[in-house]
Amino acid sequence: FTDYYTEALALSAKYRRHDKYIKIQIENKRDCEKALEYIKTLKFDDAIQAFRNYGKSLIREQPQLTTTLLQKLNPTPHQIEQEQLPESLINLFMDNPDELLQYLEYAVKVRKTKELKLFSYCCC
Repeated sequence: FTDYYTEALALSAKYRRHDKYIKIQIENKRDCEKALEYIKTLKFDDAIQAFRNYGKSLIREQPQLTTTLLQKLNPTPHQIEQEQLPESLINLFMDNPDELLQYLEYAVKVRKTKELKLFSYCCC
């Protein structure tokens, strides 16, 4: 099976089948760290979708790495509104209250900073 998974991962990456790549890493190879490394390379929209699909598993297995990566996504104000962040991701953290608090504190701080910059830009 090892060669099969290696080939499937290579094909998934080559043809940008992100969901398949991440699913194989998490469910078959049980390598959440590699899945997170891959998610780190994705565009915002693809990364958010990956977290919606596999975030609970990733947080359960790699809580700190997953929370840190979520913080590094750096969405625009439009993306925050469109994706209803951080509210839409709270359910991922239900069994990890410390990481939830860390993520929410960061999200609130970043949102305030972005709103202040936008306000300064618009009004000055």
